[in-house]
Amino acid sequence: MSSPQRLIFLSKEDEFSKILKQRVESRLQGQSLKGNSHEWLKSSLVFGATTATYVLLLQPQSLWSAVGLCLMFSALMILMGLGVLHEAVHGNLAPTPKRNRWIAQGYDLLAGISSQQYAYTHNVLHHRYTNMNRYDVDVTQTDLLRLAPELKRMKIHRYQKFYAYSLYLFAIINWPISDIQRFFSKKISVHPMPNYSRREMAWQIGLKILHYSLALGIPTLVHGFLPTLAGYLLIQFSTGLMFSLIIQSAHVVDGSEFTTPQDQGSLMVGRSWYEHQLRTTANFCHGRISDFIFGGLNYQIEHHLFPNLSLRHFKTIKPIVQQTCAEFGVPYHYNPTFFSALRAHYRHLEKMGQPDSARNSENIQAA
Repeated sequence: MSSPQRLIFLSKEDEFSKILKQRVESRLQGQSLKGNSHEWLKSSLVFGATTATYVLLLQPQSLWSAVGLCLMFSALMILMGLGVLHEAVHGNLAPTPKRNRWIAQGYDLLAGISSQQYAYTHNVLHHRYTNMNRYDVDVTQTDLLRLAPELKRMKIHRYQKFYAYSLYLFAIINWPISDIQRFFSKKISVHPMPNYSRREMAWQIGLKILHYSLALGIPTLVHGFLPTLAGYLLIQFSTGLMFSLIIQSAHVVDGSEFTTPQDQGSLMVGRSWYEHQLRTTANFCHGRISDFIFGGLNYQIEHHLFPNLSLRHFKTIKPIVQQTCAEFGVPYHYNPTFFSALRAHYRHLEKMGQPDSARNSENIQAA
């Protein structure tokens, strides 16, 4: 399969986009766009708690205390991954790119995920081509899930609304394996893999070895192989499930749009990039506690519109985005609770699992 052509969005600087950018820039004028002391304090506390929990896991524990610590470590991995490391991958936490890259390598140590590859698949392929079949690698991860209407439907997809959650368990544990596979395939989905130098590839592999040494090697020396493996799988499965549900709640929900451009020379998308982000992205569950837990990714719309903006500004610019969308008739998708977002994801899985004729009939009745 040939690599897709680069997409060109129609009217990239249309009136809606210009006014939205001007209003946001005016509101944040004179303020730093990167993380502040509050974000650094939060990052330090989460990092400290994660390290302390890891040390406790190396101590003798009863069965239930060990299970509790594993689940706590999993929750801290989510807080670390969404609120700290994700910010660093976007270059929004530290004041310099080099410091952000060093912080982002927490992905390598915590989960064995290559922060270098993630920076490309996430910042470029996902943010640029959100919900575009073949272009957005998050849409076509496995044939067992049909997340977009343009994807081929199989009979098993009728039941994906039930079994999808079991696949989410493997999201994190499978990620390092996919990183290694790309070294040999030279592709990320249908996209060519960046040309990493031998030194960069060696660094990625070295960090994976360090991850598995910390996650499996040292605990095995302390507790033995089987207890270590059981704890490792519990952490990986619980983290994979929660991470997937949070990410899917931002894009793969009922109401979000999916597109499949055709590869014919220079591809023109019939909307601005800003409008495309609004039609393919959804917010969910805003509040002080949820903002902390989800690391600002519950403001997914603001994040996708302004990916180089620190998450601490999302709450400030949200009313501006909503007002501008209302003025121009552009949708602003929002699920008020996390559970309503999960229900919207379930409905999308159910809809995509139905035969096309059944979905068309449903749409006609709704109209």
